Amino acid sequence: MIKKRLVVMVLLAAVAGLGFAQVQGFTIGARIIGVIPFYSSGSDIYNSTGGRSANLEGKFGFGFAGQASYNFSDLLGAQVEIIYNSDDIKTNVLRYDVLGYTGGTVKASSLLIPVLFRVGTTLNRGVQLTGIGGIYFTVPLGDAEVNDGYYKEKVDWNGSIGAMLGGIVGYRVGPGSIFADVRYAFDFSDVKINSYKYLKKSGIHIGLGYSIPIGSN
Repeated sequence: MIKKRLVVMVLLAAVAGLGFAQVQGFTIGARIIGVIPFYSSGSDIYNSTGGRSANLEGKFGFGFAGQASYNFSDLLGAQVEIIYNSDDIKTNVLRYDVLGYTGGTVKASSLLIPVLFRVGTTLNRGVQLTGIGGIYFTVPLGDAEVNDGYYKEKVDWNGSIGAMLGGIVGYRVGPGSIFADVRYAFDFSDVKINSYKYLKKSGIHIGLGYSIPIGSN
């Protein structure tokens, strides 16, 4: 229920931006991110365990991002980002041995590359409101580390394309703006670990950053 309410909140934040206008021009920025992850069992987990849950537990994570945006009209804009993301997952279903299923950890890092639409405005006193939404691509950074409690191994893994929705509040400080944003991101398909459909990811991203305009019409 809490997860559903958070999704509704970020959707409303994105829709709210439709009521405003924004100044044209290029902007670049960077931000730090806190991530509250959610994981659900992939289809191969259900098939191999007879519907048993993998009980995937993720840690609160941190990341950082660079971003570039362009407002090409008085209402709409586009934004491209590169986000560093890491996953540290504890699970009770990692592999099967003679004693049954054993638990362990899975760790991996990746780059998320969102391509987003923007709608928003700058209000009085420099307050900025923006709604964003779009898709992202996952680029793995090396192999995943799988640890079943006895030994560690490096295995191939593949990320998913997903969607990202959220809202941004900014305030002018110096030549640019300090801003905070909240987003909900979710994968469209299962993450494959060693060609095994192991899990599906989603999460809430909470960011704090600074952006600077570098051109205007």
